[in-house]
Amino acid sequence: MVKDKIRKSLLEQGLTLSSQSIDQLNTQVQKNIIESLDLSKMKNVLLYFPYKQEIKTNLLHQELAKYSHNIYMPKIFPDSLMKFNLYTSEYSLVKNKYGITEVDNKEYLEPHFFDAMFIPFVGVDVNGMAPLHHHYQKKGFHESKIVSRFWIVGVMLAILSIVTLKLR
Repeated sequence: MVKDKIRKSLLEQGLTLSSQSIDQLNTQVQKNIIESLDLSKMKNVLLYFPYKQEIKTNLLHQELAKYSHNIYMPKIFPDSLMKFNLYTSEYSLVKNKYGITEVDNKEYLEPHFFDAMFIPFVGVDVNGMAPLHHHYQKKGFHESKIVSRFWIVGVMLAILSIVTLKLR
């Protein structure tokens, strides 16, 4: 699977970085997230703890706590069932059988009630975004303009394909 190869490659690249570089990158990624989103409007937020070499979420957690948000963490149950527990300082944190930190309580929230979900990751594409049209939106193009341009290019390529078929 391509995703597994990319993840493995990124993890291997991460091993070549110094701890100081990793800390700087972790801080920069979190600051970018904090600056690009209006966290004050979010009430219920799902925040995963980082696993192994994933990007840390400590600054994001601190920023969310400033607004008295309800922060939830995932908890894995038998049969691969996952629930989302309320995280407060009164509840203890425990490691599950996979070594992932979880909140130990019975206060759960269904996923459709979350205003945002923050899931740590191992790498970032600094050259663009996926899907491609998000890259153009970020640069200031309106979505309808992007879609119309893609349609125009698609129709032109279709006509070109038909013309080249008839020439043979």
